[in-house]
Amino acid sequence: MRMFNKMIVAVSLFVVFCSLSAVYAMSSAPLIKKIEITAESFAPGTYKIYKNNELGFSFKYPKNWYIDEVAKGGWSFWKLYNFDPQIGEADMLKEDIVDITISATGFPSANLKKEDIRDYFKGDNPSKPIKEMVIKGGKLYFIQESLGAVGNGKKFDLAYLYLLNAISEGDKSWDYVVRFLPFRVGEKYQSEYFKLLRSIEIINK
Repeated sequence: MRMFNKMIVAVSLFVVFCSLSAVYAMSSAPLIKKIEITAESFAPGTYKIYKNNELGFSFKYPKNWYIDEVAKGGWSFWKLYNFDPQIGEADMLKEDIVDITISATGFPSANLKKEDIRDYFKGDNPSKPIKEMVIKGGKLYFIQESLGAVGNGKKFDLAYLYLLNAISEGDKSWDYVVRFLPFRVGEKYQSEYFKLLRSIEIINK
């Protein structure tokens, strides 16, 4: 009987020890994690290429999608969608609509770091994690955001491309941050969105 009681005490102590260890591990885990983001590539003949020689980047997108430059200046703004803008989306199901906003914001060159990009877009969360993905010529940074009413409250990894000294004007130069915002992307088209991100290249102008 005594042996049985000792075994119960030992098991109880072991369970308590494991629980405390788990709590400590969770509290000491790093706030910022580096996660590799992978996606399939576009198959040959299924895509078109958008190339911006002024800022120095390019990306692929499905050949039946459309891209439209809405505004240009100190910042640039594009819309990328999978419906003919002349016809509209009236006959499409909501889950079939793809509507991606791409915006480029210029900053006076100051050797911005990825933390600076996070701080600029972080909102009210100072410990927001950053994910990285290596692309041709540089890196793509991801910050998880909620799309709110537009995305039915879903969280999505928004992609940011940092372009160092993208534009020079006399003795001044400008860095640019290009943001890829999936304004509306149906579940079956999310893989196309990540293929697009995977295809981004920083090019020599």
